[in-house]
Amino acid sequence: MKRLTLTLAVLLILAIPTVNAATISPSSFSLSLKEGQSETKLINISVNNETCNLQLTGDTEYFNIYGLPNSISGTGTITNIPITIQAKTGSPSGSYSLGISYCDASLDVSVNINQTGACKIIFNILGSKEPGKTMAFELLDCDYYPKDGNIYVTRSDGTTERIECSGGFCTWVIPPTEEGPLIVRAVVPGYAPVTRQVTLTTPANITQNVGGSLMITAPTSIAPNENFQILITSKNGPEPFVQVQVIGPEGYTFTGMTDNYGIVRDSSQKIFGVGIKLDKEGIYNVFAKKEGYEPANFVITVERKDCPYECCLPGTYKEKACPTGYECKQKDDGSYYCSKIELPEIDIVCRPEKPVAGDRVTCSIYDENGNKLNLSGEGRVITDDEEIAINFNDGVASFTYSKPTEFEVKFKPEGYEEGVYRGEIYPAKVPIWLFITVGGILVFILFFVWTLGRKKRKETVTKLEM
Repeated sequence: MKRLTLTLAVLLILAIPTVNAATISPSSFSLSLKEGQSETKLINISVNNETCNLQLTGDTEYFNIYGLPNSISGTGTITNIPITIQAKTGSPSGSYSLGISYCDASLDVSVNINQTGACKIIFNILGSKEPGKTMAFELLDCDYYPKDGNIYVTRSDGTTERIECSGGFCTWVIPPTEEGPLIVRAVVPGYAPVTRQVTLTTPANITQNVGGSLMITAPTSIAPNENFQILITSKNGPEPFVQVQVIGPEGYTFTGMTDNYGIVRDSSQKIFGVGIKLDKEGIYNVFAKKEGYEPANFVITVERKDCPYECCLPGTYKEKACPTGYECKQKDDGSYYCSKIELPEIDIVCRPEKPVAGDRVTCSIYDENGNKLNLSGEGRVITDDEEIAINFNDGVASFTYSKPTEFEVKFKPEGYEEGVYRGEIYPAKVPIWLFITVGGILVFILFFVWTLGRKKRKETVTKLEM
């Protein structure tokens, strides 16, 4: 009896279904990130004869999560899976939670986004600081890329003006009656605000500009990569040692100085506009300043010019394409022209060379050197009466024509000139055996008729004799 009870207990234990239990280790961890910053952690995932799909919950809209498999199946443990969690650009400071789960296993992640101590915005104040003149502002991130933001200028009377800096650059005209100082505050989402105090050039200081005003001479509009120069002069002529800064689109910045001839160069003595060219379209603001002189600013617009030729390649001019079958080329003098694209020729050979009506004509494709080409596509057979389509497969096509005619086979494969074969379908020849048979029949008929006539003549002579 005891043995029977033990046996039943074992059977009951074996009959209990296996419980699947997926696990993730560790089951939780915490991160502290700044905007745009990421961190990688290693986790282990175990499954037991089951298929588990990835599920993400919580504040997922503020983060990018990389490295997690979409599903796991089978039995076993995947160890040291690197997962990377990145705080998206623009995510505000705060505490967030993320849930990562496979079947009944879960991983809880706590993330704190703190912008304190993050990279500060680069805030440059350019242009003039004289009442009635234009002041410019530049906003860049830590990698010197332009950032959209707002500039708040608090004047000496306590009023505040807001300037929108789209593309990281904006300007503001200082009121002629403003005495200063100005409090200028740059605000960019996701960055700590930057505040500056700006002292204006007062009338007393203006009298110190004994050299007078600086003047910038340069083209107002150029094409990308077009050669030009910037000349800085004063009432004394070309002005050396003038500090020049150029601010352009997509965060472009150039800093240089004029030489003894007033030409702007960089620190390696490359001429700006010749050794250093402007290749991106947009507006470039040029600022020039030198102690003892009234500063100056200038605007150069870089834009592609309309194509004056029959075609133009991308570059100095707006692109203008050639007709189909032609390509745009540049001459030695810099002008452009359309040149016919020379494609390799093909040779179509059809056999038999002199087909008769009813014969199957087979055509093959060869290159200029007599090598067979395995080209495929639709060709045409053209006669005086009609045009029919034939298909070339691996360089071979065939057709049959039932009556005598002249014909052309044409085929234009991609990347090759059109090939043409001209031939003729001849009348079908009568077989020799048919000639012999028909001749024999005619001879037999003639012999039969002759024999029959002779017999009748004999009968007629016999009757007359009687």
